[in-house]
Amino acid sequence: MKMIAKGKLKAKMLEYFCEVERISKEIIVTDNGRPSLRVIPF
Repeated sequence: MKMIAKGKLKAKMLEYFCEVERISKEIIVTDNGRPSLRVIPF
């Protein structure tokens, strides 16, 4: 599991989505240091 701030995700969203697909691991997106979203492979 990887944690990423919303601002960093916005800048490199496609790169992170490809990483989720490639390694089949989830990414937790944070907002002000608190988890707000979870991106998981289908």
